[in-house]
Amino acid sequence: MKINFIMKKSFMTILFISFSISVFSQSIDSNITDQSEIGITGGYQFFKIFKNNDIDTTKHYYDNYSVSIFYLHDLTKIFSSGIEIENTAIKMNSEYSETSYWGSAFLGHYEAYYYENLDYSLNNLNFFVLLHFNLISKNKIRLSLNIDPYFSYTIYSKVKGMIEQTEFITVYDTAYGHEVVNPELRTHDINESPNIEKINLGFKLGYNLEFNISQNISLLFIHNYYFIKNNTLNNKPRNLQSMKLSLGLCYRFTNKNLKKL
Repeated sequence: MKINFIMKKSFMTILFISFSISVFSQSIDSNITDQSEIGITGGYQFFKIFKNNDIDTTKHYYDNYSVSIFYLHDLTKIFSSGIEIENTAIKMNSEYSETSYWGSAFLGHYEAYYYENLDYSLNNLNFFVLLHFNLISKNKIRLSLNIDPYFSYTIYSKVKGMIEQTEFITVYDTAYGHEVVNPELRTHDINESPNIEKINLGFKLGYNLEFNISQNISLLFIHNYYFIKNNTLNNKPRNLQSMKLSLGLCYRFTNKNLKKL
């Protein structure tokens, strides 16, 4: 499955404008509530990278954690909006090899071999605009759908491993009086910060299930899918998809009660 990121950004823009117009028109509705909530979440993310019609790469993923804090306000009984800041740690392994051939009648024909086995470690800060649709809000259960645009900033990046490749050394052949190319297979240890774009755009969609455990405290179960463009692996753009399952706690209050405090 391919994702056209340009189309996605256009869709996000149109969606965001539509929501803004809808929120403005509903903000003068008599059904406005005065409820807000703040909370924390934490969970695991499971990653997948879409194939981009280039060199096949075997990728291995580790457990990746994600924690966040958020603020959400009910603009109407149906629609809520807010902000969220999330920290995500990503670890993955990239392993692939290829063999290519090149040369000329003068220099001869050569076989070039390339193999890499690299471990990537990333730490990102994600900033979300929360757009939630409240589907069920009865008794002690609340269910909402969310479509949240965001941008991600990489605060730490590291790649370790090894690269084995054919390198062509040019030497002067005194017997024949001209330069010749000698292929040599060399191994390089890698331990550096990869050259990646630190700011990336994306969006997440999913649902939040909220269970009231007291008058103001609720337990959250969150299931989200993330879509983002990233050029981490091999310095080539990748459409990165992940799924996050997390739990959280939130405190629900009214602005009037907050002012009294």
